[in-house]
Amino acid sequence: MHLRTPVLVAALFAAAGLAAPAARAGEIEKLPADTQILLRIDAAALLKTDLFKKFLAMAGGNNPVSSPEFKKFAEATGFNLDTDLTSVTIGVGGNFMVGKPSYWAVVTGKFDAAKIKAFATESGKAKVEDRGGLTVISNSAEDADPDEPSVVLLDGTTLLLGDPGHLDAIIASATGTASNVSSSPILGPVVAMGTPGHFYMAMVVPASAKEMMKANPMGASFASVNVTTVAFDLKAGLSMVMDAHTDKPENGKMVTDALTGFVAMGRMMAGGQDPDAAKLLENVKVEQQGTIARLSFALTQEQLDQVIAKVQGMLGGMIPGGFDGGDGDDGCGEDGEDGEDGEDGEDGEDGEDGAGGGGR
Repeated sequence: MHLRTPVLVAALFAAAGLAAPAARAGEIEKLPADTQILLRIDAAALLKTDLFKKFLAMAGGNNPVSSPEFKKFAEATGFNLDTDLTSVTIGVGGNFMVGKPSYWAVVTGKFDAAKIKAFATESGKAKVEDRGGLTVISNSAEDADPDEPSVVLLDGTTLLLGDPGHLDAIIASATGTASNVSSSPILGPVVAMGTPGHFYMAMVVPASAKEMMKANPMGASFASVNVTTVAFDLKAGLSMVMDAHTDKPENGKMVTDALTGFVAMGRMMAGGQDPDAAKLLENVKVEQQGTIARLSFALTQEQLDQVIAKVQGMLGGMIPGGFDGGDGDDGCGEDGEDGEDGEDGEDGEDGEDGAGGGGR
């Protein structure tokens, strides 16, 4: 068996697919100060949402949770995705528009470090080493991707991931021997405001992108934006809040005015082409909050279901079996021990609603 380090956290990133409490400072503060993009998933809450369960059903056998490798990992280590995963926080460093960026992740939950180490060692395809008192697991297979991340067992509640060239950076920031993202003069103050929602992203706008916007009449109004954040919440339907953080109120107003114009244009165009889209755009709001230009919208559960149905109708024909879960191949049929064909899924017959926690 090839032990690919992502197998250890395959389901964690699958969950990264969505008001929650403010960010747990310990998660965010473990990312290095060079972080330019931050993505946080409140996995514990996301896994309970109907939309995520529908996503697993639509993905069928293509989702990492149903892979044989992950099942072996779960059985060997006692990891239960439904109850043991709390959050996934991903960071990207460097100028992602130029050159090769660095990337890290902090995964929190409940992990049996001894069993994970034993699983990796027994696979025969992993390099397990001690680095400063911490266990580091890397893929040693001949066909391993040189950029594949290594996993660090920080403790029983936290795993760290990092690409080979920048693993030391997250170990240092996570253990407090180096500065972390909260000390960043640009991203730090924004993150300190909280990272709400099932899914939250913050991105520093690179200087090169600002220059490109200045040269474009359509984008010049956005050149003053330093950080853009987006938060999605699926607690009741779907809500999204996007904030463009500028340096001063007058620039906040300029961006707000530009967003208002784009929304008005979208409503006008949709009105003559897609009445349903035009109706949804009525839920979009734009407002200024000091230096921040905010765009937000909210869909009721009924409206969200209508959008999903429309997308399924548009794309279903492009995917074999459509979006009906592929006869339960996702292995997530409720009470389905193996999830095959949804045979043991109480509600997972033919893959429909087969997203319960028992089909691992």
